[in-house]
Amino acid sequence: MLFFNNKFINLIFITNVA
Repeated sequence: MLFFNNKFINLIFITNVA
């Protein structure tokens, strides 16, 4: 669950920066 959550946050972060 933690890994999935981390991936989700990472995706949002990348999308926000882009």
